[in-house]
Amino acid sequence: MERKNLCKDLIAVWVAVTALVCAVVDDYVKKNPSPRKAAWALCRVQIAKCGTSGFLAGLGGLMPTKAATDQYAYEFDAWSPALSPVKAAATYVTTYKASTREYSMSFDLGGGTVDGKSTYTVAAAYGSTITLPTPVREGYEFLYWEGSRYYGGDLYKVEGPHSFKAVSCNLKRRMGAFSLAR
Repeated sequence: MERKNLCKDLIAVWVAVTALVCAVVDDYVKKNPSPRKAAWALCRVQIAKCGTSGFLAGLGGLMPTKAATDQYAYEFDAWSPALSPVKAAATYVTTYKASTREYSMSFDLGGGTVDGKSTYTVAAAYGSTITLPTPVREGYEFLYWEGSRYYGGDLYKVEGPHSFKAVSCNLKRRMGAFSLAR
């Protein structure tokens, strides 16, 4: 096929698809005055008609996403300006609601307990500060949290999930020396 004819064909396809997209958007905005409802309704129809492939679904529907950061997760909030029937070229900007992410801090107590429990996990928001526990184990003295050299009672700033492992000292003398238990 000649390049000139290929370009004409591509332009014709683009115009046809653009008209189809505009018609679908117009229809859903008229039926659903709330931009959020219109976006969800259009997204459901696109998936039903096109599956997870195809041009309309390939546009991502009208439900955009924004990648999470270590600190925040994002949820689509609205279009700005609000969606309206298409009369001419328009630019729409998405707005998102940010929520602070929460992470799990897990503690391997090395056979010990915290508050009488043999397992200990804390859920904490990014940027918050937690106080590290001091596990208790009969016949052992807690020394520190392995890998980080944090001690019981130390403050720890949450910046993602983290696992702590207790290092304790066996108080019973074995062959004239102390032995470390992990």
